[in-house]
Amino acid sequence: MSNEMTEKESNLPASVAAMKGLANSVAAVGSGTGGEQYLKMTKFGEFVFGAEDLEVEEGATWAVNPTQFTHGWICWGTKEHGTDGEMLGEVMVSASGPIPEEANLPEAKGKWTKQVGVQLLCLSGDDQDVQCVFKANSLGGKKAYTALVSAVVGEVNGGSEFICPVIELVSTHYVHKKYGKIFTPEFKILDWISMSGLAEAGADDDEEDEPEPKRTRKTKGDKKAKVKKTKAKPEVEEDEEDEEEEEEAPRRRRKRGA
Repeated sequence: MSNEMTEKESNLPASVAAMKGLANSVAAVGSGTGGEQYLKMTKFGEFVFGAEDLEVEEGATWAVNPTQFTHGWICWGTKEHGTDGEMLGEVMVSASGPIPEEANLPEAKGKWTKQVGVQLLCLSGDDQDVQCVFKANSLGGKKAYTALVSAVVGEVNGGSEFICPVIELVSTHYVHKKYGKIFTPEFKILDWISMSGLAEAGADDDEEDEPEPKRTRKTKGDKKAKVKKTKAKPEVEEDEEDEEEEEEAPRRRRKRGA
């Protein structure tokens, strides 16, 4: 198996935890396991979430919880094993610690590849208060993850209290000589908020008596949190050969929101 992630990429989250003890601040925002849905990007470059593949609203903002960066492995079935398209196993741990050794992974009739994860809370738009986990094992997805973690490390190294990125989910693409147009995710950083600001944003949803139905237009304003403005990060071009080794789950037909 090729080693897609460099040593620097693997150690970045651990550096964050070592410098500020971010892993210990999880209690400030909760365990992050309640009400989560999975977020992914389709082969058409659109972000969707949940069992119904609801499309993320364009221009919506999402807050990243830096204590919930994860890394590990995922196993997808292969044609040679007769398990093509099946998700056979997953081993994910906090990125504040070392990634599990490949030799210690359970045997499976498929291929283990490295995977990373990010926890997000929607702050604005139709999906305000929705909490998702984005996981990626493609090279493009791991590059977006590494860029995000690197930005957090920069804020921590600078002594800032604003270490939670506020992002917009966007996609970029390039034309591959063999596979055609390839879309890759990008976490476009717009602002930064503090851990206390993230905790307040998440607590607002818990205090609601009756949650609003999904995909209905909301009239209330965006979450109010202490924000430090920053310039958006420049786009990073993908190498032409990057996505040839991508291992993804079979894509379902996407459903647009009502």
